[in-house]
Amino acid sequence: MKNALSPEEWREGNQVPKGMSGYMEDVYVHYDDRHALAARCLFEQPFGFTREDVDDLRQISRQSEESWWLDDLSSLADRIENLLPPEEEG
Repeated sequence: MKNALSPEEWREGNQVPKGMSGYMEDVYVHYDDRHALAARCLFEQPFGFTREDVDDLRQISRQSEESWWLDDLSSLADRIENLLPPEEEG
């Protein structure tokens, strides 16, 4: 699964996704743009995901002795990470 937004798109800020303009009560988003819209909607929200969430999931999967669910945890961490902006360098 690819990242929801490229580093350049994250740097552009919270712009309205292509094909959308202004405030609308009902929002219709092209199928290809849903991943990016979900990432922007969750970004910096108290109910959104954080890099710490990804790190916690990866740590749990490394420490677990129950191998049957490690692939699920790893997949979940990857999917959440794809919704986050790139890590800042430095």
